[in-house]
Amino acid sequence: MMPTRVSGVAAAALALTPSPAGNPGPDLAPTAITFDASAATVGHRVEFDSGVTNDGDTATGGFNVKWRVDSREVGAYGSHEGVPRNAVMMDGNSRFAWTFDSPGLHYVEFTVDADGHVAESDEDDNIRIAVVNVRGAATGGSPGTRLLGGVDLRAYCVAKGYEREVLQGDTAYDWRCEADENERDHISMTDACRWQYGTADVIDRVADFHNPYSWQCWGAGTDTGETAVAG
Repeated sequence: MMPTRVSGVAAAALALTPSPAGNPGPDLAPTAITFDASAATVGHRVEFDSGVTNDGDTATGGFNVKWRVDSREVGAYGSHEGVPRNAVMMDGNSRFAWTFDSPGLHYVEFTVDADGHVAESDEDDNIRIAVVNVRGAATGGSPGTRLLGGVDLRAYCVAKGYEREVLQGDTAYDWRCEADENERDHISMTDACRWQYGTADVIDRVADFHNPYSWQCWGAGTDTGETAVAG
């Protein structure tokens, strides 16, 4: 909701009696990341677009922004012009394009004020993440079989009664469902794939042991190129 604009006398009254709901400093945040999901296939360029809001009552100077893919730096770092108070800027330096080289779920992240140079009233809303389900053609297998896609571990963990999913290491096998900081349970990727796609005829595959985001779900009978390992 856009802040209410007041004029003349009302503005002077507010200056003398600040409202608890006021936001005197700048508050930068990315808008939702948009992209064409139908273009999200291996080897195809996908274009991402976002914007920057300033929900505070103070304009900002210039700041830096950054895009990352699957929590990795991809060289997409640059400057963005200042944003006026109580404004949304959609035509700044907030576009990004990426070509995915593996199927499954990938995470595209846009950060505003990436270096923390702007003193904001809220420093916890500077990142926006889009989940991209990248499709790829099946290699071999029976006619009609195909890669189903990735797996949404957060939704799976919540459906099982946990709070969230947690990555507690650097490999694909380090995902856990977390109820609280003292209770973390191993995730069966086979069970997660079956839950995601609503069928028992699914097997899991990890494309890269060192990439936690490379899990894939395949229909039974599909040649995945390696032996599936239950999570």
